[in-house]
Amino acid sequence: MSVPAITAQQFLDQLNQSIASRNDSYDLSVGPVPDLITYPLSKILEDQNARVRQIQDLITLVASGNYTDDDLNDFVLNEGIIRNTGARASCTAIFFRSTPPGSDLTVKSGYPVGTAVDEQTGSAYTFVVLQDTTMVVANIGSYYNPDKRRYELQVPVQATVAGSGGNVGASRITRLLRPLNNFEGVTNYLAASGGLDGESNAQLIRRYLIAVTGSNSATVNGIEKLILDNYSNVTDVYVAFGTDPLLTRAATDAGAVDVWLLGSTSVNRTDTTIFPGVSMPIPLDFQPVSSVSSVVYSTNTYVFGTDYIFVPDTSGLSNSIKAQDAIQFLPGASSPPVGAPLTIVYTQNELPQFLTNEFLKPDLNIPGRDILFRIGEQENIVLSATLTILAGFNTSTVQNAVTSAISNLVNGLNLGQAVQLFDIETAVGRVDGVDNFIITALAVSGQTPANPPVDLTIAGNAYARIQTSDITLTVTA
Repeated sequence: MSVPAITAQQFLDQLNQSIASRNDSYDLSVGPVPDLITYPLSKILEDQNARVRQIQDLITLVASGNYTDDDLNDFVLNEGIIRNTGARASCTAIFFRSTPPGSDLTVKSGYPVGTAVDEQTGSAYTFVVLQDTTMVVANIGSYYNPDKRRYELQVPVQATVAGSGGNVGASRITRLLRPLNNFEGVTNYLAASGGLDGESNAQLIRRYLIAVTGSNSATVNGIEKLILDNYSNVTDVYVAFGTDPLLTRAATDAGAVDVWLLGSTSVNRTDTTIFPGVSMPIPLDFQPVSSVSSVVYSTNTYVFGTDYIFVPDTSGLSNSIKAQDAIQFLPGASSPPVGAPLTIVYTQNELPQFLTNEFLKPDLNIPGRDILFRIGEQENIVLSATLTILAGFNTSTVQNAVTSAISNLVNGLNLGQAVQLFDIETAVGRVDGVDNFIITALAVSGQTPANPPVDLTIAGNAYARIQTSDITLTVTA
């Protein structure tokens, strides 16, 4: 049964009718009766009716803007569900100095470093060292970076607050936030990752509905519930099974189920392997691979893109622990002699391995099911638009705000969520100073944009992302 909305005027009419039905001598329009009884009471009743309707919306989980976060938190707790508050980004910070030290140098756990203020968002992010890390003078040669001509100490750091904003790019961490003797500066060669925003109401409602409709790990809902409830680093799940065209290994692997994940847990890995020769792929031991940091033979450090390239697996096992992501040396470039020992430092996304281990436990392992956890495919988006700015507003400020609005919208999409023209236009329309905004091109990077632009459909195992450098705004008067 729905709860109807009753306004203060409707309550007032009902009160007047009730009083007049007993004694029609009361003046119900002016005087003490309306001033002290009917008018105040009708407003109180309207407010109470609004609260009852909020409860109705909460029970039916519709019109999510009509109830508070606390109401929803209490409601979903009935199924033992607690809102995920997000995760903090992490990366490897590089502390450096130009000369060899005279004694061991230690960066203590808890030491803070940070980024410069972002021109677009006005925000800066602070990271802290996770563990005591020492530059040992007896092995000082191993810390020398010949490309930078300095001594470098790799130190794990983590953002102080949860959120995707902590996923700062390479070379963004540049500030020592307290005096640190013997080190001249800090940087990060790889972008920070793993930062996740707190769970939105829509995401929390989805988990609640999954909890109500499925709890068996042999079902799609059961798989989604187990992962989304227990692993905060995963923000979305897509399960491909049966005749799903995204299950490309169904014909060869009996009982195949592919579980695509949106999320990341970065772990630094080091392989020591024998160089097989130029143009020969060198698969890395820990899969899937997010990025390669360095390739070294003896005192020779090879340059990514010049001496070697990263070759991602493109088979039906890509982005999983069964992938064969590799590096490959280029013909005509610098390379070690065949048979030489190579040291390769890289980053693994450990989520597939971790979840594989979890689902092999007796209470989750389903006989006959071949479950494979895979990281979702990132679809890079490019956008061009014409932007008209209202007179009196700073052009650069409005452009930056529009770019941020587009980035925040697209980079917050989940697996399989379309990139919709209307959503982008709506987000930009909220920016102060925007007079008009017309999208002229929208496409997946490398594809020809439709003319006129259309919404972009994203496969269930993929997610859209956009870089600020891929947003082109043409400002018109």
